[in-house]
Amino acid sequence: MDLLPNWPDLNQAAATIAVALFLAALGYAALRDVRTLTVPNALVGGLLLVWVVFAPIAGLSSREMALDAGSAAMVFFATVAAYAMGWMGGGDSKLLTVSSLWLGAGQVVPFLMATMLAGGGLALGIVALRLLPRNLPFPDRFAPAEGAARELPYALAIALGALTVLPRTSWLGAL
Repeated sequence: MDLLPNWPDLNQAAATIAVALFLAALGYAALRDVRTLTVPNALVGGLLLVWVVFAPIAGLSSREMALDAGSAAMVFFATVAAYAMGWMGGGDSKLLTVSSLWLGAGQVVPFLMATMLAGGGLALGIVALRLLPRNLPFPDRFAPAEGAARELPYALAIALGALTVLPRTSWLGAL
């Protein structure tokens, strides 16, 4: 049973607004992470709130929403374990989880694969930048400090992974 009646014009408008907000938030998260290696909790919470409000209006069924939430919960538990082991940041864990919710249960595996590939490319690119002589005009952001951890702005990879699978989601099906 759907939570709201199916009104095509309302469904399409809600999906359009929601996708625009999702893309804007991913873009901001990626840029912010590149600059500061942080993903704001307010941004992740805002994405969750927008999904909760717009998913039923955009025409996602209660069954589909439950499956999406369940698959996102699995991503959350896996990424919290990765965070506890020091393999990823907390903001990246939360952004990966909420992005999995947005992209839906049917796209979680392709999303995670695309994100891992983008993350690998990002890591190779940053390693290549770090191998260049220090007097080149590249941001010091990518130059490793003495004793610094090898951190990556993984929100950029998450955004690229999401963009890869977004066309196959229920959100764009409503458009």
